[in-house]
Amino acid sequence: MRRIVFAMVTTLSAVVGGALLAAGPAAAHAEDNTTVCAAAKKAIETGGQAIMTDLRQASTQAAQGNNAAADATVKAMGPKFGAMGTSLQKVADTASDPELKSALTGLGTEFGKVGQSLTDLQSLQKVDESQIDAQGQRVSKICRFAPNPSNAPSTSATA
Repeated sequence: MRRIVFAMVTTLSAVVGGALLAAGPAAAHAEDNTTVCAAAKKAIETGGQAIMTDLRQASTQAAQGNNAAADATVKAMGPKFGAMGTSLQKVADTASDPELKSALTGLGTEFGKVGQSLTDLQSLQKVDESQIDAQGQRVSKICRFAPNPSNAPSTSATA
């Protein structure tokens, strides 16, 4: 549990804590990318904050031995992942840069898959966060999101 919570919080923090650099995207579609990246950042921030809160809550509940509550919290996260995935795919539909469209679609798809898979603590532990991380890194690179050290997760998560 500790590993998955830390990995998911780290991945979300890297994207949620990102900020557009002053130079903006360097692609040929720079103006479009700036608008699309800002919309993606907002979608990730909106969905990511609620998910990170739930991840921490599930971790705390599990650490306290309240597995039924932790299972319910994890199950409730599923639709939040799905909604964030749908939001990112809608943002992707507005992108004219094929690379950005692909990255956002991929990230949205991965969040949707995670959302569909979450039923309890065990399902959370089975999540392969590598694809979310890979797609998140693609989006971060194209949008030039920079990690925000003040949003770095604490390593004190337990479970």
